[in-house]
Amino acid sequence: MSGIATPRIDDDHPRVYIPRKTWGVYKHDRFSEKIEREDYEYWEREFLDHANAVTAKDVNENRDEYIFSCDFF
Repeated sequence: MSGIATPRIDDDHPRVYIPRKTWGVYKHDRFSEKIEREDYEYWEREFLDHANAVTAKDVNENRDEYIFSCDFF
């Protein structure tokens, strides 16, 4: 049985979008990493350190490099 080839989480091409959460302090210079991480659920925190993770700021600064797609799965 052949399946659909899906990219790995550490693949450079697809990016993992890190949304701003309740506090909105992720990647903000004024706050410590500990505070930034506490805004995310435990299962979400593992994605914060991926090399292919991007934030709204990253997308905004490099709009011509991204196609953003999301759904309400």
